[in-house]
Amino acid sequence: MSEKQNLLPEWEGPPSTQIRFFQEAILGWWNENKRTFPWRSNCTPYRVIVAELLLRKTTAKQVSAVFPKLIASYADPCSLSKAPQDFLEKLLYPLGLYRERARLLKLLGEKLCERFGSEIKVEDLTADYLKNLPGVGPYVQNMVLAVCKGEALPGLDRNFIRIITRFFGIRSSRQRAHTDPELWKFAANLIPPKKSREFNWAVMDLAGLICRPSPRCEKCPLKEECLFFKSLRSA
Repeated sequence: MSEKQNLLPEWEGPPSTQIRFFQEAILGWWNENKRTFPWRSNCTPYRVIVAELLLRKTTAKQVSAVFPKLIASYADPCSLSKAPQDFLEKLLYPLGLYRERARLLKLLGEKLCERFGSEIKVEDLTADYLKNLPGVGPYVQNMVLAVCKGEALPGLDRNFIRIITRFFGIRSSRQRAHTDPELWKFAANLIPPKKSREFNWAVMDLAGLICRPSPRCEKCPLKEECLFFKSLRSA
């Protein structure tokens, strides 16, 4: 495989034709292969934030079994803030880290209830507010704004990074790539302005089904232009 290009502040990024292919290929594939999860319907800010906290360090399959039960019991921030700690821990046990998750969810419920009451108004959500919520970092912040408000922001996690690293042949100079601001800027340029929700989900699904750590390149819609796939064929 050829040496990957370091991301540099002055680098202008890939050509628009390459970005367009990347966007259209992923969205076209996703329209036929999208996965269905309970948090992808009725995308209120509360449901999206809760889902993202549950999805951390576990699998979507496990969260799919827990999320509906949690929402059925605590349908809004105020009810979540009053949830008994031991009940939450029992409910979250299958996901692992259940004590920490229960603690974060209660704190989250308290903060949201204090600010919004039982219903969060989408128009009142801002990046500055979200980043100060318990358990919310840049990834969750972006996903809430992309899914709920349609803002053109990337959900840059290890799955997103794996796809763009392979396709564009780039790498971050940082050991923890998700902390690299230049990588976040690069990823932001890839988001279709009017399809941010769909595109972020499409990237997740492509990473989960095709562009895995051990990739299924022959089935990938990006293989025609993917530098990683081209390197495999020329090896």
